[in-house]
Amino acid sequence: MTSYYTTAISYLREVLYPRRCSGCFVRGEHLCERCLNGIRASALAPILINNPFDRSVFNYQHPAVKRLVWKLKYKKVEGVSTLMAKLIYERLVEELADWLALEATGGQLILIPTPATKKRKHERRFNQAESIAHKLAALDPKHLVVRADLLTKTRETLPQASLGRKERLKNLVGAFEIKDGKDLAGRTVAVIDDVITTGATITEARRALKKAGAARVYALSFAQG
Repeated sequence: MTSYYTTAISYLREVLYPRRCSGCFVRGEHLCERCLNGIRASALAPILINNPFDRSVFNYQHPAVKRLVWKLKYKKVEGVSTLMAKLIYERLVEELADWLALEATGGQLILIPTPATKKRKHERRFNQAESIAHKLAALDPKHLVVRADLLTKTRETLPQASLGRKERLKNLVGAFEIKDGKDLAGRTVAVIDDVITTGATITEARRALKKAGAARVYALSFAQG
């Protein structure tokens, strides 16, 4: 029943919000090839020198990138998460291969979507990071596996968008916990999110995962900034 309900809602959203390019608004795709090439030429996210463990595809300040994030986060258009996952995989496939080479257990990189509290997830019935993670894993099921059950958010926090960097870090201290750390010992994991801004969410998630025994914690997002 839940699967049917989710599919029906997803279809209805596609009808209500038909695919239009987030760059030029032409109907057909969420991002047409011409606009995608333009973003690739002008808005690729740089590798962060201060945190070489974080990887993003595009600069969030590009208008089309912002519109795509908005479509997914607030309109819950599933086709956008499929597109984001594809672009993450295409840009970072070599990075993923390097990370997998470090995986001592032979073979699967654990993808951990940034979690929402049970209350927030029940209210929204959607977690954009989880949607991206599942679509990403579907591109390489042999080497990528989603574990949305490992990292939990234990308390409500203020909206990060309303806070400065220092306040964001304080806002999230102690907000994440590991449900069962036995599967993390010595493992390489990647935290998945739609956008990395100040990195406060990733920092706190990484702290909890490392404390639980993860050997390496990377971060993957569609956009940064």
